[in-house]
Amino acid sequence: MLIFVILFVFCFLGINSVNFLEDVRLAGKQKAQVVFVIGGPGSGKGTQCKIVKEKLGCEHLSTGDILRSVVEKKEHPKWEELSNTMKAGGFCSSADLMGFVKAELLARAGKLILLDGFPRNQENMDEWKNQKMEDFVD
Repeated sequence: MLIFVILFVFCFLGINSVNFLEDVRLAGKQKAQVVFVIGGPGSGKGTQCKIVKEKLGCEHLSTGDILRSVVEKKEHPKWEELSNTMKAGGFCSSADLMGFVKAELLARAGKLILLDGFPRNQENMDEWKNQKMEDFVD
C-alpha cells in the first residue's frame, strides 16, 4: 500500500517514479543507511531493534556486541586493553569505538542498519564527524 501511495504521489507531482526508485536502489548499494538507536542502559533499545529488524528486514548492530566480539576473537591489537577496560566498567575511547563501528558498517554497505548504543555522548558524535562517516553512510 505504501509503495502505491508513493507512486501515486510521484505521478501527481510529475516525478518519474521508475528513475527515482532505481536511484534509491543504486544508492543503497553504495552506502549503508544508519539509524542511531539511543537510550540509557535497560531502556529497551535492543528489544525495539529486534522488533524493527523483524518487520523491516534491516540489520541490528549493537556497539556492546561489537566490542564483546573484538575481545572474544582476540585478533585486534587492542583486544586485551579493551577487555581490561570493559572488566573495570569503563568505556573504550571514542576513536577506538568508531574504528570498530566503521569496520562493521563498511562490511554492510547498501543495507539499512539500526546502530544500537551509538552515539553515547558528544565525543562519539565528534569522532563520527572526524572520521567523515557521511562519506560512507547515509
